[in-house]
Amino acid sequence: MEKTIGEQFRSYLLKQEDPSYTIREASDEEGRHIFFETQEASASVTMHTINGTEICELRIVSTKTGRTPFYLHFELNDLSHAIDLFHEMTASLKKQSETRVIHVLLCCTSGITTSYFTARMKDAARMMELPYAFEAVSYDHLFQKGTGADVILLAPQISWRLQQVQEAFGDKPVAAIPVSVFAAYDVNGMFRLIEASLPSIHSDAGALQGNDEWHGLNHALCVCVLIESHAVRIAWRLYEQGRLADFGQTRKDLYRLRDLEDMLDFVTTRHPDIARVMVVTPGIIDHGRLTFRQPGIYNEEVSCRFSSRYQCEVLFLNDANAMALGYHYRHPSLHDFCFYFQPMAGRSAGVGMIVHDHLMAGTHSIAGEMQFVIKTVLCGSQMESLAKTVSGNLEIASEMLVNVIACVDPEAVVIAAGMISDLSALKQQLSTYIPAQYLPRLIEADGSLNYMFDGGLLYLSAR
Repeated sequence: MEKTIGEQFRSYLLKQEDPSYTIREASDEEGRHIFFETQEASASVTMHTINGTEICELRIVSTKTGRTPFYLHFELNDLSHAIDLFHEMTASLKKQSETRVIHVLLCCTSGITTSYFTARMKDAARMMELPYAFEAVSYDHLFQKGTGADVILLAPQISWRLQQVQEAFGDKPVAAIPVSVFAAYDVNGMFRLIEASLPSIHSDAGALQGNDEWHGLNHALCVCVLIESHAVRIAWRLYEQGRLADFGQTRKDLYRLRDLEDMLDFVTTRHPDIARVMVVTPGIIDHGRLTFRQPGIYNEEVSCRFSSRYQCEVLFLNDANAMALGYHYRHPSLHDFCFYFQPMAGRSAGVGMIVHDHLMAGTHSIAGEMQFVIKTVLCGSQMESLAKTVSGNLEIASEMLVNVIACVDPEAVVIAAGMISDLSALKQQLSTYIPAQYLPRLIEADGSLNYMFDGGLLYLSAR
């Protein structure tokens, strides 16, 4: 009898010996597991059956921090694709092994006051043979350096920024150094703080689940693609009879349309009666065609492709437009506003525009696509370096928003930018271009993912 794809995949995996990891196999009620383990992380391949369909889950868990830098699930129907995803996972696994110590970033206003403490911590870690590496950084460069850190610790003078930094870095451990520890250069107190911080992974469950009922939505799935500084997150929520019935997410280093198909294959296997799908993604969506330059997607006819594959209506909506719709749903008193979305350390931004309570996307849905404005503004030639610092992000945002404000004249601009927290500084910079009396109110957005879901579900329910 011919082997199933799952059996062929298992045979292939057990032959993938490599000096960088060890292989072991185990089984339990959840399915068959094959582990690929290093000192720094554990990767696992789990195969099980849902409604008669073979499903595979790939996961990496860091033994240093407990974080999950890689997770996805897909239907086992293509051996070569499964092998490609496995090698993508092992490449990520080896990346975890490149840094054999826990990288701790100490941050203060200028980086000067934490420098001496950092030197003391380095000496103590070396004497005690602890696997820590320490670095001091100014707040202006935190978002550039922080993506590579395992733990971020804020000095007392900037501890008021704790919530903003936590939100910007997602599940990365971030903590404030107590005044008593910082003032006394208490090395042991710092080690205790680091150890306490490592397992404190900020759960995404609340953000994923949502809180509202959506009347009229039945057998409806909403998928949101969020490009983060250190990963790509694809989150989904399923609604039955207007109520949340299931939810989940995948996380990996790269983004491809095949990742969406893998996720949808998995969800439709669990819920074969899905009738409508809404996909919120970065990129230009022009009459069902997607162009997203970063992963190399150009004029791909996604609506037809996905609708044909899943035999149901599949709609696509730009991420910034979805956030604008979602924010308007939550704040109906705002009738004319722009939602400015600048991913942390991202090289481009997007703007969703609500005019007279309606989304303004334009003839080809390129309204708010700042990638075209970048080429015309002063900061365009320095975009990559500016995007790595707080002051640089302020410069980018001000030059982008001047164009939007001059064209739309909104009553407010909602800012969702992980590296911009001082809206008064942004307003001051904008006033060098536009007189202050003409400037809109600036509002800091409290997160992005929920607004993406709200906007996607609102768009779907209105169809």
